Amino acid sequence: MQAVSIKNPTLIKTLNWFSDWVFSLDQGVLNNLIERNEGIDADEACSLEYLHKLQESSDEHSGWPKHSAGFDMNLTLSSNMPGGCYDIGVELDKRMIQTLGVGFNALKMYYPENGYIGWHNNSNCPGHNLVMTYTPPNGSGYFQYQDPLSKEIIKLEDSEGWTAKAGYFGSYREPDKIIWHSARCYDVPRLTISYVIRDQWMWEEMVHDIQSDQ
Repeated sequence: MQAVSIKNPTLIKTLNWFSDWVFSLDQGVLNNLIERNEGIDADEACSLEYLHKLQESSDEHSGWPKHSAGFDMNLTLSSNMPGGCYDIGVELDKRMIQTLGVGFNALKMYYPENGYIGWHNNSNCPGHNLVMTYTPPNGSGYFQYQDPLSKEIIKLEDSEGWTAKAGYFGSYREPDKIIWHSARCYDVPRLTISYVIRDQWMWEEMVHDIQSDQ
């Protein structure tokens, strides 16, 4: 995974439009949609002990996170979300297609304070990814992943506003490209959207476009 500087003015406008809308909603209403796993908190789900337990399990990991605290707009029933939320999600994807050409949205995740997504590897949905995260002012959090070859844990700290990461998540048929990863926030909520691109050349063009200020 690599950090990518967001300089594209149209993309910045689109991302700010989305985060402004989400954070204009009643945070109490959003928190009522949070799904939490009893007995598992962010410290445990993002720990090395938890990662090693998953990796050493005899059951092949499905790729989905087993534990998290947040809600994904893609998986939450539109009838349970605040009014207009579903339409805003559809409009976001439309604008992202127009701006970058992305097609498949894998995640629109809202994390509450101390929200998290535990270690997982996306092996069920391999492909090149663009991951964009919004952190409000005075917020903190991180995305961490394990290098599939060196096994080093690399932590990318969040910074204020929108940040982007790009990389390839492999399937179990590509053991040298399986990227175990997790993320969490602390004292403020966090917002992450992710897109999967199947063709490498298209993904490379999108990474270039994100960094272009023209």
